[in-house]
Amino acid sequence: MHRAPDETNLSDQPDEVRAEMATTQALARASHLAELGAMAPLYAHEVNNLLTQLSARAQLAQMRPGQPELATQTLQAVGDCCRRIEQLTQIFLLPDTPTDDHAQCERVEINEIHRRVIAGVRADDRDRLGLELNDLSTGLAPDTMPIMIEQILSNLIINALRAIDEHPEPRDPHHRIMLESRPLPPSACSTWNNRSSTHGIELIIEDTGVGMTPRQVSQLNSGQAIDLPSTRSKSKIERHGLGLRVCRKLLAAAGGSMRCDSSLNQGTRIALLLPAIKLDQKQLRHAA
Repeated sequence: MHRAPDETNLSDQPDEVRAEMATTQALARASHLAELGAMAPLYAHEVNNLLTQLSARAQLAQMRPGQPELATQTLQAVGDCCRRIEQLTQIFLLPDTPTDDHAQCERVEINEIHRRVIAGVRADDRDRLGLELNDLSTGLAPDTMPIMIEQILSNLIINALRAIDEHPEPRDPHHRIMLESRPLPPSACSTWNNRSSTHGIELIIEDTGVGMTPRQVSQLNSGQAIDLPSTRSKSKIERHGLGLRVCRKLLAAAGGSMRCDSSLNQGTRIALLLPAIKLDQKQLRHAA
């Protein structure tokens, strides 16, 4: 079983130290379980999408037994589906641990990752909020498993949609979710955690939703638990904070970082800094 972060042996500590450490560990375990709960719908959605695609391929191959190439494509899809579900499971169970093998990691541009994620958003939301990516990072790919960035981006778009729903005027036609990717200057890429990447990408997700208080933003950026409303009522701001903490963990596992700026009833801007590699022409043709 995965242990909660910072869990240590208490047996050799004084009573007061043991009590304090036990409390800290209990809070860490509770936070970890809550974060896994927040990730569960994303995990289930992604696995269901993969299995639906695989089922459609298999049915087509059965309907056309005289076309052996369909059976071959289906078997290839089975292998790809198993690989992606394994990656998803590793991320879900071990959000603090980098799980990708960089030598074998699939290289996918942000534009392709965005296309995969946006396919899961309702068409009316896509049209109403202008969910298009302004991609200025062509030729660069995140130096991590694409599925990890997909999960982060999916979570952030879900948060943005909820934040607009929570806004005092949710049907205002001026509401937008803006996405942009751009290359980072070399000076910003010199301190990647455990990475040899010399390139970087900044991926920005900005919405016009309900936003957060300055205190909540400060707590989020410093990695603290976000204060809950005094009424303890279910708040979408509370849910946003949990989702963003999950994104911070996944991003840290990918060797990147995140910065949040937000104002109540004005919106939220999330900047993701990702280590990246430059694709050669052969890789670019394959990605296309």
